[in-house]
Amino acid sequence: MNKSTNKSTILLEAINNAAGICGVSKTELTNIIGLSGRENIVRLTKEQNDRAILFIRLHELLYCQFSGNTEQIQLWLRGHNKGTDGVPAEQIKNREGLVTVIEYLNHYVNKV
Repeated sequence: MNKSTNKSTILLEAINNAAGICGVSKTELTNIIGLSGRENIVRLTKEQNDRAILFIRLHELLYCQFSGNTEQIQLWLRGHNKGTDGVPAEQIKNREGLVTVIEYLNHYVNKV
């Protein structure tokens, strides 16, 4: 296994773990990362890689905010949020929404 494949494998494992905790389906995950569904998730473009890393950051913030309580994490993602002015699970399907939700959580988590 070369160095690039190892990094891809680690990233793939991290996003799959994050998706499981957040209750995000494979279809939702491909939308969040920006895959068409036919692309190989091991070979991500720079933009897809960046979005995958942002998704992992989202997971980290939610995990901290809810002390690892997956039920609360999933409820928060699926419910309407006044702070983000929408449903986070819908908002994170594009890069702008993903950044908006992360910025909100960064502010909220660091405030507590």
